[in-house]
Amino acid sequence: MVVGNCFGFVGNRMLYAYGRENQLLMLEGATPAGIDAVLEKFGMAMGPNAVGDLAGRSHVVGDRHGRRAEVADAQTGERVTVPLDELRPAPPEPEDFSPAA
Repeated sequence: MVVGNCFGFVGNRMLYAYGRENQLLMLEGATPAGIDAVLEKFGMAMGPNAVGDLAGRSHVVGDRHGRRAEVADAQTGERVTVPLDELRPAPPEPEDFSPAA
């Protein structure tokens, strides 16, 4: 198979689209088990949700806790080690929707 030069390996690009459709189906109300069952009936060995469970997807977020990363300090450029939890962007401040007095 000949593929163009673009973002990601061809296999990862295919998995991205596959995962996106899986998530859209769940947003529309399909259950993870239902999606997997249909794809297994189609002939796949496992559905995307079973693959994610087998690969340890549930640990990806939890794995960040307590782990550290080496990054460049914004002011000095010096390499520093910080907890991964600190690298997440801060949540937006809630907007004030109270009626004007």
